[in-house]
Amino acid sequence: MKRLLILCLFAVGLGIFIFSSQPEGERFQPAKRAFPEPQQDFQAYIAEVRSYLEEVRVDPTPEVKQLGVDLNSPVQVFPPEGVTTRGRFLLLHGLGDSAYSWRDMAFSLAQQGFETRTILLPGHGSRPGDMLRVSAQQWLETARQHFAFMRGNNQLPLYVGGFSTGGLLATQLALENPDIAGLLLVAPAWQVEDQDLLKLTPWVEYIRPWSEISEDLGLTRYRSYATHSYAAFYNLQQKLMADWGDKRLAMPTVVIATKEDSTVDSKAIQQLFEERFVSPSRQLIWYDADQKEVESSRYMQDWPGADPVLHILSQSHISLINSPVNKLFGRHGSTRFCKGRDEASQQQCMANQQVWYGAWEMESPDQTVIARTTYNPRYERQLEVIIKTLTAGSTAQ
Repeated sequence: MKRLLILCLFAVGLGIFIFSSQPEGERFQPAKRAFPEPQQDFQAYIAEVRSYLEEVRVDPTPEVKQLGVDLNSPVQVFPPEGVTTRGRFLLLHGLGDSAYSWRDMAFSLAQQGFETRTILLPGHGSRPGDMLRVSAQQWLETARQHFAFMRGNNQLPLYVGGFSTGGLLATQLALENPDIAGLLLVAPAWQVEDQDLLKLTPWVEYIRPWSEISEDLGLTRYRSYATHSYAAFYNLQQKLMADWGDKRLAMPTVVIATKEDSTVDSKAIQQLFEERFVSPSRQLIWYDADQKEVESSRYMQDWPGADPVLHILSQSHISLINSPVNKLFGRHGSTRFCKGRDEASQQQCMANQQVWYGAWEMESPDQTVIARTTYNPRYERQLEVIIKTLTAGSTAQ
């Protein structure tokens, strides 16, 4: 009887805890309409995604909703007139992110002669509540279908790019399709900084459905995260590592990472690059806040992550493929992610015209509140390395 009473009290307490951690509002509930499936006709797919976002996004005004739809939607970009198409790129975004994370690179690659497509993974770009019903298998099947549709009977080289969680998907596609032309992996989430906590998420999600809750929806990336999405990410990560084993990937590859990344394990990125990628045409572009001069070796570009003139202490997880002229995240962009959750820190950061930028773990040299770095001042030089490395030896150059 005593044991039953203890169990009942535990159940009541657990129920109270779960109930108290449930945010209120439509945006924290899954949309009733199913997330759009990939289609052979990519323009039809874009139209369906836009229709979905127009219906289910929960934004403060119609104008903000329209902007959110425009920014989060997939894009297809072709080389400009007069530029020969020499390849195609499928670009996959990260967890809680959207197709916008690849927007700059998609247009830059198109200028270099590549048709590019950015997709939107299920659960993303719409409302945080959609992340309550996603799965690793769903993300993987979405990536596979888009890859198959893009490859079709086209003889042009097909490359795959992946950022963070998208890096897991891109690596998985490379394992399953060793004949792809090349890989562009940006801060691939092969391991994360909180790996020990991550492995608990498949159980924690039943106790605490939401890991982070914010009143801000986020224009191009979520500010609230369902624990279930982390569990799905963990399952995706574990599948990749099991399938990868000790196999080596032989296609041309560019991996981009920053030593100061506070999201993924940058040491693991460096180690796996050295051990698992064997193409003579491969490069690790490595940003290091302590590096003073640009150095390079045969397979590694060791570049400074800091730029004191621009008040940049280091590169961050989200900054590596954003151009300095990006309207949201560039040098004069309209969006700023401030460190510190208290209202005073936020107000000081937003009001200060000259803050320091860095990864979340960086410390301010003058007590000024730090904002997260959101762009890469070496974006153009990085693009040159990407093109040179991935097209080395290609007859399509």
